[in-house]
Amino acid sequence: MSRLGPLAVALMLLLFATGNPSAATTITIDNFENGNLNAWKPGSSGQIVVDPLNASNHALHFTALADGGDIWTATTYAATGTDWWVSFDYLGRPGLNTGGFLGWDTDTLPAGTEHWFAGTTVSGGPVEALLVDDGAWHHYVVHLIRGVNLTNGPVYIKAEDWIKADAVVGNAYFDNIVISDVDPALPVPVLPPVISAALFVILCAVAVIHLRRRPAPKAI
Repeated sequence: MSRLGPLAVALMLLLFATGNPSAATTITIDNFENGNLNAWKPGSSGQIVVDPLNASNHALHFTALADGGDIWTATTYAATGTDWWVSFDYLGRPGLNTGGFLGWDTDTLPAGTEHWFAGTTVSGGPVEALLVDDGAWHHYVVHLIRGVNLTNGPVYIKAEDWIKADAVVGNAYFDNIVISDVDPALPVPVLPPVISAALFVILCAVAVIHLRRRPAPKAI
């Protein structure tokens, strides 16, 4: 049987290197543009409000202060590997320690194991991301590692306006909360589906041509 030629091999390498990248699990928990909090458990003081800096955008804020969590996701999430990245936007009204906190919890009850990985102060414990209160939106990406700052099992994502901060309600806003097992700062090389399909067709055609090129039988 004839071997595949150099062109076919090159096309195959190109197809697998660029057209078939490693699958990533990325979940947008909420961007608060759907008009409801269905992604979260009911009974919280969380509300979807108009972004105070952009009337065409919406965000999450709270109508009460809390300690231990105010709003929990309706379902749990589990990292598929050892690393997890949580990205989100936060707006704290100008001032000191407006009290916005974001974390994970193994339960919605006080008995659960919790970790606050983002907040406006470290007085309640260390956080991976210290949130800025300057009246502007800031984007944050927190790296969580299973067995280090992330439990091995599934967790809820939770948020609150902490009661032990500045004691002012409604001056902390969250938006665009996303979890992923791939660092969003790293570029992911993905060819458009049309190009990937075209490469596959060319590869198949070249392979067929080369496989049909059998040497002529030798004369006896």
